Amino acid sequence: MDSNAETRSEAVDDQLIILLAEGHSHVSAAAMVGCSAKTVQRRMREPQFAQAVIDRRREGIDAITGLVVGGTERAVAVLCEALESPKCSERLRAAGMLLGQGRHFVLEEADNELRRRFLALEAEIDPPEPGDSGGMNDSQPGSGT
Repeated sequence: MDSNAETRSEAVDDQLIILLAEGHSHVSAAAMVGCSAKTVQRRMREPQFAQAVIDRRREGIDAITGLVVGGTERAVAVLCEALESPKCSERLRAAGMLLGQGRHFVLEEADNELRRRFLALEAEIDPPEPGDSGGMNDSQPGSGT
């Protein structure tokens, strides 16, 4: 009987993770799986469960990003064709869209570069050590030595 309860609990958790990652509220997700919103809130306070929701959401974002990146070349080609339109308003609109998207791309790349640099500096300042016990320095009080 415990095995069935555990299997049901895991199935509920899996469904909650999917629903929460898709953006459903605690109340909505709870109603869909047949539990209370309090249960969802309690589960979300558990680090492993919350991380599973974050990971699932990231998977969805990665999939969407892949689709967008896949269509970007074609979209830019369409905008470039519109730049040759005989209508001035269409050319201006296409130019504005290209410039706007280009600005977003440049800013995102700058943000990614800063993030890479930050992580590199962080690793340089506090490199992980083999057998590291969660960042406790052996010379600190309470380190067990």
